[in-house]
Amino acid sequence: MNHNKGILYLIVTAVLWSTGGILLKFVFWHPIAIAGLRSAIAGFVLLAYYRKISFSFTRANVIGALAYCTLVVLFIASNKSTSAAHAILLQFTSPIWVGLLSIVVLKEYVGLKDWVTISIIFIGMIIFFFDSSESSHIFGDVLAIISGFAMAVYIICMKLSTTPPIETTIAGNIIVAIVGIPFYTQNVDSTSLMFIIILGLIQIGISYIFFTKAIKYVSALEAILIPILEPLLNPIWVMLFYGETPNMQTLIGGLLILSSIVYQAYQKNKKAFMTS
Repeated sequence: MNHNKGILYLIVTAVLWSTGGILLKFVFWHPIAIAGLRSAIAGFVLLAYYRKISFSFTRANVIGALAYCTLVVLFIASNKSTSAAHAILLQFTSPIWVGLLSIVVLKEYVGLKDWVTISIIFIGMIIFFFDSSESSHIFGDVLAIISGFAMAVYIICMKLSTTPPIETTIAGNIIVAIVGIPFYTQNVDSTSLMFIIILGLIQIGISYIFFTKAIKYVSALEAILIPILEPLLNPIWVMLFYGETPNMQTLIGGLLILSSIVYQAYQKNKKAFMTS
C-alpha cells in the first residue's frame, strides 16, 4: 500500500508541477515579482508543514539554495519570452549539465552511453533554436537552458549535502522571496494575484509536500521517470487553455530530449527496475 501511495503521490506531484506553464500565462507582472511572491507563499506552506526545520550554512546548502533561486526566476522569465513547451523542455536539458558537473565535482565516471545521451539532448536543443525565429524567443530559450544548468547545480548540491533536501528548497524559496521585494511595488490586478497565490500554494508548496512523502516509498527509477509527466503535460495544458500549439520541430526536439532522459534513467537504475 505504501508503494502504491508513493506512485500516486509522484503522479500528483508531476501534475501539479505541470500547471506552472499555463498559470504563468495569465499573470501579467514582472517575472522576478512573480517568482518572489510565488516562493514567499510556497515557503510559508513548507515551513508550516515542516515545523521543525533548520538550515545548515554549508557550502553545498548555500550554493544549492542560490541555484534553486536562479532556476525558479529564469524558468518564469523564459516562460514569458518563449513558448511553454520550449521553456520546460529546455529546462529538462539539465542531465547534460549534471553529467558534466559529475565529472568535475563528484569525480564520477561518465561512460559512452552517458555521452550518447548528452549528445542526443544537445541535438534536441539545436532543433529548438532553429525553431525560434524571433529574437525574443531565442532569448527565452537561452534563459531556459541556463535554468536547466541551475537545476543541475541544485541537484549536485543536494547529493553533496548531508542535511534533508527540503531544507535547501525552503531556503531557496526564501531567497527568491527576498530577491523579489524591489519588484513588488508595481500594480498587480486581482486576476494575476489569484493565479500567483495558486502557483505558490499548490504548484510549488503542496506539490513539494507530496514529492518528499513519495520519495520514501518508491524506487530511484520511479522517482526519476514519473516526474517526466511534467514536461509532457505542461505544453498540453497551455495548448488546451491558452491556444499555444507546439509545432513539429518542437515536438521532435522534445521527443529527443525526453527519450534521452528516460533512457539515461533506465541505464542508471537498471537494477532498481529489475527488482521493483
